[in-house]
Amino acid sequence: MRFDEILSDQTHGSTYLIKQYLQLIDDVSRDQLSVMNTKLQEAFPDMAIIQNVTSSLESTSDPLSMSKKIEADLDNFVNGIVEQIKQQVNDSRILIFSNSQTVIDVLNQLKPNKTTVMQSLPGGEGEDLAKTLDAEVVADMLALSRLDEFDLVLVGCDSYTNESLINKIGTNVLAELCKLKNIPIIALTSKYKYLPEITPVTNPIFEVVDRSYITIISA
Repeated sequence: MRFDEILSDQTHGSTYLIKQYLQLIDDVSRDQLSVMNTKLQEAFPDMAIIQNVTSSLESTSDPLSMSKKIEADLDNFVNGIVEQIKQQVNDSRILIFSNSQTVIDVLNQLKPNKTTVMQSLPGGEGEDLAKTLDAEVVADMLALSRLDEFDLVLVGCDSYTNESLINKIGTNVLAELCKLKNIPIIALTSKYKYLPEITPVTNPIFEVVDRSYITIISA
């Protein structure tokens, strides 16, 4: 994936984008890296992992070693999340919202029996995730009307604090309905997406969600 493709991407999740970015920086100069870091931060101000990882790359004397450490961390985080969630996933009918690389990586390990993906408009990136997992994709309103058919709802998140998280618009409605119906909704994430506080959301396709509605599983 080229750098300009990363900057213009509107369908993949933030973990996928930062993984693609880390694969590009092996042979760039320190000055080039600083320019690229700034452009990436400006393109995705609501994605904490991009802000945190690029800041780490800027502050270290050895960006290449830092990059390799972060890539290894992200792989290890998936294994940690799998251990935390596997009992809930086993034999559950799972509904997924939006497109999350962390959700993909976790479910590729756990291989649940029944997975359904919401189309996730605007954007419809749920269709891409459904193809990756070989899962059924359904229209958003249809999924909400059939919510009682599911045992567990999974989402990713782009940033989180102790009080709230940022994710694709539509997460609030889904989370509120899950709470009303006593259906667990879990956001899978990593420590690289943690922020001390949520800054105002700048991208209209994102929204702030109260953490009282959603359980966060992080590693």
